[in-house]
Amino acid sequence: MPNNPHPGALTRADPPHKGEGKAWSDAIAVYLKPRVLIFIEPTRGIDVNAKAGIYHLMRELARSGAAIMMISSDLPEILGVADQILVMREGRIVGSFARGASEAEIMLAATGEHLERAA
Repeated sequence: MPNNPHPGALTRADPPHKGEGKAWSDAIAVYLKPRVLIFIEPTRGIDVNAKAGIYHLMRELARSGAAIMMISSDLPEILGVADQILVMREGRIVGSFARGASEAEIMLAATGEHLERAA
């Protein structure tokens, strides 16, 4: 890619079109053998079957040794696929949660709210 400021890094300004998404992802996995992949809103606007394919690809890449970072606004999706969840608010990491964290815990960290404790 022309003028890539990070030689060896694969960048793409726009998401692949529907038909080329899987082929493009497979090419990354097979030929480039990346150590780190960042998926930004990877399943927005796609059907359930395509989502399952993306989740499968992400798991396979992780099994092969790649680190996967997924940035998503879909909290149920994050809870379903992440091993570790970092929550950011106002540009800072404000919470770190392991698999099994509740939606409420994560939302409290994201909003800055605190649990009300009964007296």
